[in-house]
Amino acid sequence: RERERELWEIEKTLEVEGVLKKERERGQRETEIVLEGIRLGIEERGREMMMYVATMRREVEEVESRGDVLTSELDVLREREEERERERQHEKIERDLHRVRERERERERRLEEQGIAEECRDGWEEERARERE
Repeated sequence: RERERELWEIEKTLEVEGVLKKERERGQRETEIVLEGIRLGIEERGREMMMYVATMRREVEEVESRGDVLTSELDVLREREEERERERQHEKIERDLHRVRERERERERRLEEQGIAEECRDGWEEERARERE
């Protein structure tokens, strides 16, 4: 009986150990499944992030390209404005020159008139002097 009892205990111990072993294996399989899911999730998230980064790079390139275009347009506008400013300066110089020439002509006309007046005065004075004589 003692022997049977020992055998029974050994049998029960083996059964328990077998169950424990099966439970450990099942737990290990479940852990592997969870870890595989995590790995797949990480890979998927990595792919999503790579796609996001690629999209951001394209958007940055587009913005840089638009920036280059706007910079070129701005350069053209600056050149046009500089040309307009040169034209305005040229026109101002021409107006100033025209005014100076007009004043010079006016001055010459007055001098000419004065000269004529002086000649006339001189002539009248000579005539008066002759009349007096």
